[in-house]
Amino acid sequence: MRARMFYEIIRDPRPGYGPFRITTRGYDYSLRTSDGLAVVDYHWHPLGQSHEKDPHLHIGAAQLRPDSVLSNKDHLPSGRITVESVVRAAIASGATPLQPDWETRLAGTEYRHVLHRSWH
Repeated sequence: MRARMFYEIIRDPRPGYGPFRITTRGYDYSLRTSDGLAVVDYHWHPLGQSHEKDPHLHIGAAQLRPDSVLSNKDHLPSGRITVESVVRAAIASGATPLQPDWETRLAGTEYRHVLHRSWH
């Protein structure tokens, strides 16, 4: 798994939230085979150079046959994805968790994020 997140620290005047918080400005998460081929890439780059500004995914070359209708360049709408969701997908696909309590850890960090995020 590769993960890059673009964020900004902003003021948050809401009682119990501030005075600062982090807001996500984009991400690039990638699940790869052991030899480095992409399985799936999750992208959101609203401020980037691409014409695609909404959250999307790319099916990786490792998943596509030569005669596939899709290409690894196609932008498939996904909605925003948490990094915890990507870790769960990696484990569901056969990755070995590094911690025995991985489910509890992911649930704890994702819960705080879902509780305070500004998007739904």
